[in-house]
Amino acid sequence: MRYRRLLLDLRHAGGDPETLGAVLGLARLLDLDPHGIFVEDEDVLCLAGLPFARELCLPMGAWRSLDRSRLADELAALAEQSRRTLERASAVLGRPAQFIRLRGDPSALLAEQAGEADIIALAAAQAPLGLADASLRRVEDAVLGIGRTVLMLPPRLVRTRGPVAAVISDAGAAESELAARVAVASGETLMLLSAADERQTAEAVAAAQTAGVAAARILVRALAAPTTEAILSGLAGAGERLLVLPHARIGRRLSPLAAARGVPVLAIATRP
Repeated sequence: MRYRRLLLDLRHAGGDPETLGAVLGLARLLDLDPHGIFVEDEDVLCLAGLPFARELCLPMGAWRSLDRSRLADELAALAEQSRRTLERASAVLGRPAQFIRLRGDPSALLAEQAGEADIIALAAAQAPLGLADASLRRVEDAVLGIGRTVLMLPPRLVRTRGPVAAVISDAGAAESELAARVAVASGETLMLLSAADERQTAEAVAAAQTAGVAAARILVRALAAPTTEAILSGLAGAGERLLVLPHARIGRRLSPLAAARGVPVLAIATRP
């Protein structure tokens, strides 16, 4: 699969220039057209119509009713701020990004925007089990549920240099092929975390060399199983910049893995 676009959900990642730079840098390495999407959550606006909905006004130190027009203005201001940040980050890398502003259900709209040749980038929430995390869960389930590939960004980006790591469980997997492309484009080492047998691992190494990765820049570590726990153990001391893996191997949550490693996790989804 040759991907065509990278779609970034700006609601949680749009205010962090470093994260934006890393995402746009990956888009450049993979020759993807970057698009920033800001979805104004219709459910937030609907809260203003509920009689019990209140917000704390800090300057006044008092609770007040939610005002729909004020909420709409605040969302519009956030969208504009995200657009400007995206434009600045894309200008630095010389990779112009398109900005898309939508209103409705973020889960449905982001899934609708993502085609089979797209990678959709989501940012893990700073606080697990909070409202932002619940929103992320819905979007993640919706996008992966229709067989789309997801780039999960960590709450805090730890590093942007280092090996490109890929989990492989069989030969010729899309994960190792894409990781090899990034390694070649970035001049980094390719680290294969293999839960495959010896023959399949050798075939994956040969495929990486065919893709242009020098044999001396290919490292192989064995995995007992392609589980989250085994992957974290296999990455000990790796200092990777990116982890590529088949989503079906680790369950439905990518954000804990991205948060634990502090780097983006690119999960190649199985087509339904």
